[in-house]
Amino acid sequence: MTQEQFALRRAFTLYVTNAVWVTLAILGAVAGFVTLGAGNQPSWTLWSRTLLCIASPVYSDILRMYCIFLLLLPAVIWALLNKREAYVALISGGLWLAALCGYGMAALPGTGYFDIMSWQLLFMAGVYLGFRRLRNRREVGAPAWATGVCVAVAATFLVLCHWHFLTGQHLPAYFEWLWSWRRTLSLGRLLDFAAFSFLVYATRGLLSRPMRSLPGSAIAFLGQHSLQVFVWSVSAGMIVCENESRWTLASAEAHPLLYTVLILFSCFIPAWLHAKWQALRRAKSGAAAAGDIAQSALGLRPRVGDGVGNLAQEYR
Repeated sequence: MTQEQFALRRAFTLYVTNAVWVTLAILGAVAGFVTLGAGNQPSWTLWSRTLLCIASPVYSDILRMYCIFLLLLPAVIWALLNKREAYVALISGGLWLAALCGYGMAALPGTGYFDIMSWQLLFMAGVYLGFRRLRNRREVGAPAWATGVCVAVAATFLVLCHWHFLTGQHLPAYFEWLWSWRRTLSLGRLLDFAAFSFLVYATRGLLSRPMRSLPGSAIAFLGQHSLQVFVWSVSAGMIVCENESRWTLASAEAHPLLYTVLILFSCFIPAWLHAKWQALRRAKSGAAAAGDIAQSALGLRPRVGDGVGNLAQEYR
């Protein structure tokens, strides 16, 4: 299976998973078991828009986002293999312009818009930098001053995003409007993610060390089963939370952190089950392959040419 085929197969898996999950979520919302987020009511319109990757219930934007990314990945791989890096920039820029025009935008009450398509910069940067490193057998260089600039940009957006938490005060009205307006948010997200992508690449050596520890290994284990973990965590969050992101149970309103930790640790359940299922598949595949080899070695498995030879002898 080629890389392009693998990307399309993964996109199909994500799309089917998203369609099935959203269908069950809408049915659960009709029955009153879950909520779909503020402004989202269970309807045929929401269901059809979700299947078209135009909209989605709360917390589930990532699935449709990665469906789009993986559908475009074969074109990105082709461009990189043929040394057409400009096409990669055009694809990434096209996704950003689509977000600027409103595609992928999710309106958040009180905080403006969240631009899921700007996340594509992390995805494209990871593919491009990883491919360049493998092809050239060396690291992708950058000027020394770039690190300082990216730290300043990322720190500025971090402070602005958490201004109220850090200072206890609200942003001035102009900056509040600037931060929540759809047009400026896309450009701001683009700069923020570009700086963050560079910092992650520049410090990947330092970041790899904690991943060798026990917490890092646990995170890596969850990452190996990301689809199952994501569906589980979103489903659990939708069951526990109300529209206003409050806890449904009266006793849980005073202990939101406890429920968050419980949901986090429960994510190891689907990851462990998926790992066991993968091991079982590998074992069955290995046993079947070993049986075929043994039959061929003992001459018990007829070959394609045997039947042809027998028919030729009978004809003579």
